[in-house]
Amino acid sequence: MKGMQGLIVAGLLGVLGVALNWIYLQGKTKDVATIRFLGIKAGTPLEAGQVIREEHLEAVPVPALHAGNLKDYVYLYDERGTVVGITATRRYQAGDLMYRQDYRTPPAELKLAPHEKLIWIPVNSSGFVPELVDPGDRIEFVIPVYESQPLPAGIEEGMAAASARRVVRTESIGPFRVGSLGSRLASRDVARGNRLSTSQERLVGIVVSQNDQREVDNATNLQARILSGDFRDISVALLEKRKL
Repeated sequence: MKGMQGLIVAGLLGVLGVALNWIYLQGKTKDVATIRFLGIKAGTPLEAGQVIREEHLEAVPVPALHAGNLKDYVYLYDERGTVVGITATRRYQAGDLMYRQDYRTPPAELKLAPHEKLIWIPVNSSGFVPELVDPGDRIEFVIPVYESQPLPAGIEEGMAAASARRVVRTESIGPFRVGSLGSRLASRDVARGNRLSTSQERLVGIVVSQNDQREVDNATNLQARILSGDFRDISVALLEKRKL
């Protein structure tokens, strides 16, 4: 009987020990320093283009030990006044953090170094998705190379140029750094968040450095191809996204 009582007491002491250990760890956890980041509150999803309000936002605590340099990329909760009242640049769901890169101030004007110039290249809208390309990205242009064909009987002379050509291969010219897409000087998200109108985005502005002979030669070749009448068929290949 005494043995049974001893086992019961030992069991109770074990349970008590676990409980006390849990209480101790809970107390220590409360003492851990945290950094409060800005996030989206549950039940208040945000759609792109919707005005951000205080009630959409909440603090997301992260232990400082594990936060690293996250505050360089994500807004702090104390900075929520920076985004309240402006337009959301993308769709947010509950728990999403608000990144600084989504709300950068767009450049007020195009800036070029003394050795740089900007050249606008018209491209085929069916071979280019401007929403996926931003200033700062690196691209190359893909141009068809044609071969003359015998003119079929009955084709009028005025239609000869269009009828007597056949694409035999494509040629890539680049790379180039994008300086603008029509009137857009910032990413699509930044332009949308700042309610900037955009136009003529199929006119791709490329930055050409006069100190880079290869870049100059590529630009000269590209312009020569445009003057030959091939610009209607130019498409764009995205090589590298800008590092943010």
